Amino acid sequence: MQRRIRLLLTALLALPLLLGLGAAPAAAADTVIEAENAALSGGARVETEHAGYSGTGYVGGLTDGNKGSAAAAFAVTATQAGAHDVELRYANGTGVGMTLSLYVNGAKATQLALPATGGWASWGAVTAAVNLNAGANQVAVRFDASDSGNVNLDRLAVTVGDDPGGPAAPRAVRAPTCRTPSTRPRTRPRTPPSSGPTGPTGPCPPRPRAAGPCSSTPPESTSSSR
Repeated sequence: MQRRIRLLLTALLALPLLLGLGAAPAAAADTVIEAENAALSGGARVETEHAGYSGTGYVGGLTDGNKGSAAAAFAVTATQAGAHDVELRYANGTGVGMTLSLYVNGAKATQLALPATGGWASWGAVTAAVNLNAGANQVAVRFDASDSGNVNLDRLAVTVGDDPGGPAAPRAVRAPTCRTPSTRPRTRPRTPPSSGPTGPTGPCPPRPRAAGPCSSTPPESTSSSR
C-alpha cells in the first residue's frame, strides 16, 4: 500500500511537466541594427568622436544644414505582421528636447520626442509601437522639416518575434483529481438482522402468498372454473 501511495504522489508531481504547465512562454526576439550599418542619406554620416556608443560608431550629421533630407534607413525582418516595439538609442547634448520622424515602409508612423541626455557621450532611448508586415520592412529615422533634429543615432532595436496581436497561447489543461487510496478495510462486517416481536426483520421480509425479488416462497397457484 505504501508503495502505491508513493507511485501516485510521484505521478502527480510529474503531471504539470507532462502537460507543459511549468514551461515559460517563449520571449519575443529583438533585432538590433547599428546605425552605422543603416542606409544613410541626406548628409547623415558615421562618426566616432563621442564615446559610449555600441558597435563601431554612431550616425551624426542630422544638423540644421541637413534639415529636411538627412535620414538613416534600417532593414527589418519581422516573423509576423502586427504591432512591434521599436527602440532608438540616441544622444542629445543640446540641453533641450529634440524631435525626429519615424517612417515605416515609406509612411510616417510618428514623431519621436528625444529628451536631452546630459551630454554627447551620454545615451538614452525612446520606444514607439509600429505596425510591421510579415517579412521585409524598412524602418527609417528622418530629419524632417517639421523636426528640430541635432541628435546622434547609435542603434535601432526592433521586437520582431511574437506580439500581443498574435495567436492566443494555448490554455492549460486541468489535471484530473486523484484520490489517495483508503487504508480502511474494503469489507464491513455484516450485522445480523434483529428479531422483532412478530418474527425476524430485514431489508426484504418474506411476504405471504406473493412472489417478490427477495422471497424464496413461490406464489401459490390458483385455479378457477367456470
